Amino acid sequence: MKSDPRSPRRKALVFLLILMAAKLVLQLFLNSRAGLHRDEYLYLAFADHVDWGYVSVPPMIGVFSWIIRNVFTDSPFWVRFFPVLASLATMGLAGWIVLELGGGTVAMLLSG
Repeated sequence: MKSDPRSPRRKALVFLLILMAAKLVLQLFLNSRAGLHRDEYLYLAFADHVDWGYVSVPPMIGVFSWIIRNVFTDSPFWVRFFPVLASLATMGLAGWIVLELGGGTVAMLLSG
């Protein structure tokens, strides 16, 4: 049995993808406007002292900082690029959970 392309679930999924695309476009255009925040400097400093974690930050932050600093540059764009991807994944997962729990477009908008 084929699903109707105009089904409410499909419309909500398309709406979620549009929300995610809008977030990505805004982040990519606006994330280099300001300089780095002091916490971002701290995370980049962890790249010089790679460890599995410190008391104040999650595990692997030093490894991710090392990858950003040595594979890419430590410009504001690249420092904020991977957190943007993580936030998009979180947004997509939250929207998918809302769909699975029976929420509609409004519930997905609120979760996104």
